[in-house]
Amino acid sequence: MGYEMSRKSKLDPITGSTKQPWGRVFIGGLGFFGILTAMAIFLPGYSESYFFITLPIGIVGIIAFVWMNANPNLWIKLLGFIAIAALFTIIAIRSFNHLFPQLANVISPLIILTTVFAHTLPLWHLALTRFLRRELSFTPQTRTGKILLKIAFALLPISGFIGAAIGLFLHGGQDKISYRLLILGPLCWLLAVILPFSTQYPISPWEQKTNNLTE
Repeated sequence: MGYEMSRKSKLDPITGSTKQPWGRVFIGGLGFFGILTAMAIFLPGYSESYFFITLPIGIVGIIAFVWMNANPNLWIKLLGFIAIAALFTIIAIRSFNHLFPQLANVISPLIILTTVFAHTLPLWHLALTRFLRRELSFTPQTRTGKILLKIAFALLPISGFIGAAIGLFLHGGQDKISYRLLILGPLCWLLAVILPFSTQYPISPWEQKTNNLTE
């Protein structure tokens, strides 16, 4: 019990974790943002325009990732989360545009607007922001939140099975890509929207200011 209390006391109130060696953090950030950046550039096919859009976002994400470990700061944390959400958003847009090119002018702005709204919600409605974070950060308080958490855990192995089934039974090149994007597109859109509420620690500087005023 004493060990747990001392461990919790060492947790950074911004990151919710302990400080790690910068080399390990850099390798982890490089791997994480490298995979997301590669997916945004090469799925469903290589795009030179998306290369020049996505690569700087990935680099900014890695820098924010390393900086957060060295000098925790809510503005840097927000920048890192925005970089992750931007990559998820690009993957979602490219997936939907490939699947439904005739609706690209509608779906792309909708994905962008919903993501921007989610990340700027603390500016408009702090109470709703805190409620969503509490319900989506593995510590739900309401019955609905607990049910949704159980459903999410139940769907994890199912989604893995679906992905494996698609890989095994769909051998046609274009069909195989389309079915994968049919899963990847909505998933990345969902992740981009719920990302600001995925941790119990605030990612918004505005929330910190409000907490300081109310404490």
